[in-house]
Amino acid sequence: MNEWINQFLFLFFFRGETKIEERRAGEDGLDDGNYSTPTRTPEDFVKNMRRLNIYRAAVEGNWEEAVKIFEADPDAKTMRVNGMRMTPLLVAANCGKSEFVVKLVEKVLEPDDLDMIDQLGRNALHHVALACDVRAAEAMVRKNRDLVERPEVYGYTPLFYAARWRLQSKGRAVLDYLYSQTPWAAIEDPETQSEKTRNLVVAITTSGAHDIALDVIKKYEYLALASNWERYSILHSLALQPSAFLSGSKIPPWKRRFCKWLNSVKITSKEIKMVMEEEKKHKDAMKLVEFICERLKTKSDAQIMDYFIPQNFPAVLNVATRSGIVELVETCLKNFPDLIWYSSDYDKKKLLIHVAVKHRQEKIFNCITTLTGQNAGAYANTVDEHYNNILHLAALLAPIPRLHSVPGPAFQMQRELQWFQHGRNDEKQKCMRCMRDC
Repeated sequence: MNEWINQFLFLFFFRGETKIEERRAGEDGLDDGNYSTPTRTPEDFVKNMRRLNIYRAAVEGNWEEAVKIFEADPDAKTMRVNGMRMTPLLVAANCGKSEFVVKLVEKVLEPDDLDMIDQLGRNALHHVALACDVRAAEAMVRKNRDLVERPEVYGYTPLFYAARWRLQSKGRAVLDYLYSQTPWAAIEDPETQSEKTRNLVVAITTSGAHDIALDVIKKYEYLALASNWERYSILHSLALQPSAFLSGSKIPPWKRRFCKWLNSVKITSKEIKMVMEEEKKHKDAMKLVEFICERLKTKSDAQIMDYFIPQNFPAVLNVATRSGIVELVETCLKNFPDLIWYSSDYDKKKLLIHVAVKHRQEKIFNCITTLTGQNAGAYANTVDEHYNNILHLAALLAPIPRLHSVPGPAFQMQRELQWFQHGRNDEKQKCMRCMRDC
């Protein structure tokens, strides 16, 4: 049976390779019959089988099988085992086989072996960053510290990979570790202000590591107002993260206060730790918002408007309003109150109050009406691109997430009627004011 399987694999591998070579030869114009297919030997078959076996061992994390192969062929430890030119280390790192990777790095490979890259120029530390494997990352950096500075073909280091594609469920241990080990001067030149660094700081913010992002922009203040290749700034990124702020927290206020009291008297548990970590995350996000606002104060009015309301792109506060992030909107309006009077072409010339009504964000709506003061009636009667005022928008059905924030159809209808009634009252007040002035 085994002999039959070996014969099948032999035919499969070599027939496939022969067809590939024939196709390549035809593309090169060598199909005139003057070329010959290379002769395959049993040694080639054995080598291919060994490549297949070591690939399978790396994918499965089978260290015992890998040791046998390395003993039979020491060169197998750095063998290219697939079409992406990946070595056993790269395959195991990509598959998140932490124990296999650590043993391979500490017991078999030399420091220079860790420099081997795949077809996209990624070394093993790039793959470990993708797999969120901090133990393997520590083993690699101990063996070869230069790995943290090695970019792939597009110029991005493992730190960017850890930030850009970090899984929230995996925690941020790898990101914290790589940030502590990566010399920032090696990847940033303040004179050139490279796009890759701007992409990195926005990626760090998007990953939820707001304390790291704040540390970076304090060192290089020009990055505070940076945007990535998708035109997202740090505030854009924060505006898409309601859970980063207290207003988006799912933890009840009583539970938060109780856990904070327990922590103050040195009582700890897994749940208390989680609550305290979230509390720190909220504070870090607010510090980031406040720091950026302070930096924006040094800019001209035109630059401030371009930052908050970029052309052909969502306005920062409109995004934050849709997300219901009260703290971000309040802080920005406190520092730049004129923003409530500017509309965004991207959002069909809707003012901030239009977005608040359409998405049923009552806290932000109340904040806006408080800031407008005596002008609240006139402001409420402004229209968007389609001549809709807040009464028209209140008459539309709420977005599904906001509609379902109230349980049951009866309460949902009651809430919708309250919004419409509030909009109608604003219209009445405006009419009465006009009649009195006449």
